[in-house]
Amino acid sequence: LYIVSEGKISVSTLQLNSIDNNHLLGEEILNILKGEEFTKFFDFIDEHLEINTNDTNPYGMYKYCVDYANNNGRTVMRRSEKKTTDPDTGLETTNVDNIPDYYIPDTDEYRFVVWDHISLISTEKGMDLRASMKKMCSRDLLRLKNFYGFTVIPIQQQMNASESLEHVKMNMLRPTAAGLETYKDSAKDCDVMLGLFDPNRHGLQKYLNYNIKDFRDKIRFLEVVLNRNGGALGTSALLFNGATSHFRELPPPNDPRIADITRSLNR
Repeated sequence: LYIVSEGKISVSTLQLNSIDNNHLLGEEILNILKGEEFTKFFDFIDEHLEINTNDTNPYGMYKYCVDYANNNGRTVMRRSEKKTTDPDTGLETTNVDNIPDYYIPDTDEYRFVVWDHISLISTEKGMDLRASMKKMCSRDLLRLKNFYGFTVIPIQQQMNASESLEHVKMNMLRPTAAGLETYKDSAKDCDVMLGLFDPNRHGLQKYLNYNIKDFRDKIRFLEVVLNRNGGALGTSALLFNGATSHFRELPPPNDPRIADITRSLNR
């Protein structure tokens, strides 16, 4: 609704579900919901999105993705020979086996796995949460990426300690690999790490030359924390609409358009 109306209609999920009797949907919104552009979008989502709430442990989710890959592609095997020598007789034997070589998908589709968020996983048998996260990040998710070609997007929160008064005093509030919750080494397994920062949450009046008090809770900063593929790290200011979970890149802080944006927010 927010996109179709070019930002003119901002309706929360609560209102969309008609839970609040004092804020029922109007005729204009109902007509948009029935329109062709809107129904086409959600037909596409229904066809291409799978939401899995049953498999909450790393292996269960890994198997779920592998089953999808096997049902929509094939694994090519290769012959592997391993020679062993008996220490007593000196006789040499050759063991032949077929092992996975590479994977071929049936189509050129992009396959994204978004896990929100990984500190809420169920633990594997005999493992605590940290060990389970280590297995998931360093083995399961890496194999989905490297062998099956999935784009894996695990979401991880920062520790509460990274938002302490000491961190505020030292201006150490930005998302970092060192501040990751429960298992910090997940940063070593990713190609790109993105951080989302809310300066208003910490009472900052100004951040990267943006007047946060003018935006209040409607601004976020997207930062490239790590990039193992090269390229300069950077930060982008985003206008954030919480009701619709919509982000839009903001102009530079000295751009005249900023004043128009903040005026519209404060009407």
